Amino acid sequence: MSGDAHKAGAEALTALLNQAFSALGEKEYAAAAGLLTKKLMISAGQTVEVMRALRDAVGKDIFEAQLKSLTAHQARLLARRLDKSVPDIEVSTAGAACAWIRDLMDGKTP
Repeated sequence: MSGDAHKAGAEALTALLNQAFSALGEKEYAAAAGLLTKKLMISAGQTVEVMRALRDAVGKDIFEAQLKSLTAHQARLLARRLDKSVPDIEVSTAGAACAWIRDLMDGKTP
C-alpha cells in the first residue's frame, strides 16, 4: 500500500471514529474493530506482545470472538508464529490452537 493510500485509509477511519456519520452505532464500531482484529491475527509477523496489546486495545470480548472465528489452519499458523516450538499435536484443532494461544498470552508456558 502506498503512503497516500495508507493516509487516505487512516483519514477515513478517523472520520468514522469522530462520529462524522451519526447512522453508525456501537454495534457497527464493534464489528469494524472485529474485522481489523482478525486481519491482524492472520497477518504475518505477530508476536505474543502484539497480541496482548491488541487484546488490551479491543477488549477481551472482541478479541475472543475473533480468535474463536479463526479456521483451524489460521489458528495453527498464529500459534506457530507466536511459539515456533509448539508441537503439532498441541495445535491439531482450532480449539487446541486457540487454547495454546491463550496460554501464551496469559504467560502460562505449556
